[in-house]
Amino acid sequence: MIKNIWKSEKYAKRYNNIYSDSKNEFYEALKILKLNKKDKLADFGCGNGDFLKLVFRKVDCAVGVDISHAQLNEASKKFKGVKNIKLFKSDFLSFKSGEVFNKGFARKSLHHLNDVKKAKFFKKISKFFTKGSLFLIYDGIFFDFERKELKKNWEKLISDCENYYGKDWEKKKEDVIFCFKKEYPTGIKDWEKAVKNGGFKIIKSGKKSSFYGWILLKKEL
Repeated sequence: MIKNIWKSEKYAKRYNNIYSDSKNEFYEALKILKLNKKDKLADFGCGNGDFLKLVFRKVDCAVGVDISHAQLNEASKKFKGVKNIKLFKSDFLSFKSGEVFNKGFARKSLHHLNDVKKAKFFKKISKFFTKGSLFLIYDGIFFDFERKELKKNWEKLISDCENYYGKDWEKKKEDVIFCFKKEYPTGIKDWEKAVKNGGFKIIKSGKKSSFYGWILLKKEL
């Protein structure tokens, strides 16, 4: 189970080593979210706290949520004495907060939830976000087809992976294929259905490949 994988400190270190090339996306996220000192941010799947480290001086407060003790332990080292950062060990569907947020962020984390659980997640967190809130997601998004069409698009998908990851494809190949087959990246239409369950709507998107990119949500209800 994914939960058990993330309990492993060894796996967390391996993940951070292989997928540490995230700063460009984080800076891009700052521009998309337009963070300011009035904002209250929730980061779902905060990992070792790298994104929170970039934003904590830009916002009023921020909360990081992750299931991995090892990742949160690394994150906590970055925020000793920092009063406007809180870290919570929790799976996404059990999340509770005394804060009400107006900005949300999730990078490479929500694909661990199937479509039913994605819908439950957005319904669950809806009460923690004000109307008009923005929520930015970087994740497995099939821009050219839906998940049910994965098998017939497989060869093209793997070719896209080779082009997207370049020289890093071989070391990431096992994880990426596992994600496609055993986890739950999905098409835009299914993302739309899931976020609608919490009163959110996709207002912008950015395609980085046929299988990866970002969507910006706005809470309308």
